[in-house]
Order: sequence, then C-alpha cells, then structure tokens
Amino acid sequence: MARTVNAAAHQSKREAILDHAAMLVRTVGYEEMSIQDLIDGLGISRGALYHYFDSKQAVMEALVDRMGNVAVETLLPIIRDPDLTALEKFRRYVNGSIMIKAGSQELITDLIRGWQREENLRIRHKLAAATLDRTAPMILEPIIRQGVAEKTFDTAYPAQTARIIAGIWLGLADSLIMLIAQDADESVIEQVTTLISATTTGIERILGAPEGSLHIDRVEEFVALIRPDKDT
Repeated sequence: MARTVNAAAHQSKREAILDHAAMLVRTVGYEEMSIQDLIDGLGISRGALYHYFDSKQAVMEALVDRMGNVAVETLLPIIRDPDLTALEKFRRYVNGSIMIKAGSQELITDLIRGWQREENLRIRHKLAAATLDRTAPMILEPIIRQGVAEKTFDTAYPAQTARIIAGIWLGLADSLIMLIAQDADESVIEQVTTLISATTTGIERILGAPEGSLHIDRVEEFVALIRPDKDT
C-alpha cells in the first residue's frame, strides 16, 4: 500500500531543512557545508534528508529558488500597481531590491556578511544567474515597456535592456555590500552615495530617462542595515 504524504507536513519539513542550510551557508560557507552537517543539525537520518533533497547541489538550488521567489513576490505588487508611473515603479523596485527584509535586521546582517565569504562564491553566482532570469523578464521588462509607452524611456530593446540593467544592479549590490561591510571610516555614506549616483546616472542614459529621475534616497538606511554597529 502506497504511503500517504501529508503535503503541509512535507513542505514544513522541507522549509526547516532549507532554514538550517541557510544558517550553515551564513556561518561556515556553502563549500564547507556538508550533508552530515545538515543531518547532525536537524537530528534526522540520511535517508530522511534524501527524501527531500538527493544532494547538496539540490539543497543549493532550492535555496536559490526560495530566495528568488521571496524577492519576486515582494516586488510584483509594485509592477501590478496601475496607479504608478514607470519612473515611480523603477524607483520602488530599486529601493525594494536593496531593502527587502526577510527577517530581523540581525539575521539580514549575518546573511549579507556571510554571503561575501569566498566559500559561498558558487551559490552567489548561481543566485545571480537565477535573479537575472527572473528579475529581467518579470520585473524590469514590464516597467521598461510601460516607460516606453509613457515616453519616459527610450529604447527599442526592452527585453535586452532589462537584462542589462538587472546585471548592472546585481554588480552594484555586491560592490555596496563589500564596501559597507569593511572597516571603513565615516566617509562610507559618501562613498556609497557616489557609487549609487554613478550607477543610476548610467542606467538613466541606457533608458533615455530624464536626468536625476531614478535618484535613490535611502542610502543612510541601507548603510545602517548592513552596519548596525556603526554610527552613521
């Protein structure tokens, strides 16, 4: 007789495994994390773990999918808001993509700092690729097409432009995190502001948007999120 699977219980256990895996990624790094670490930390058998994930690679892919889903679900209401112009949507996308909070400030800080570990290079690259595949067509392309229709943006290649901008923004996010996480002096806000301004100016030109229209105004909050122990 086939065993009946309780879907809710199955999903709950799967999420618990991913939560523990995310903690290990933050603390020891993906490359150093082992299947045995998961088994020991969760108090389950190898067979029980393999009922959900058949390899460490499968765990990584599920983590990437989950983080991507959280980001998209958070940003989609912006795209679907009929009362926002393309410029307003783009600014909210940029601020939202920086400030997404999946938990407490302490948890996010640990995650961001752990994410920069060399041991997490592979999973960062995989997440970046997945982000491009989701964010460009689902979030940025609709905004760009709306902007073209409103004559705010000027590009004949909305899909390709969306992917280019998504890539630029991913690179900026990595640069910001590395800059803020280091032991910099109190000029960090000025450095971050300059980097963001340079990037948004470039994106405005790619989109043919009005100068200064994509300005970001939450720099201090972003710095405080990454370095809550610093007086900014």
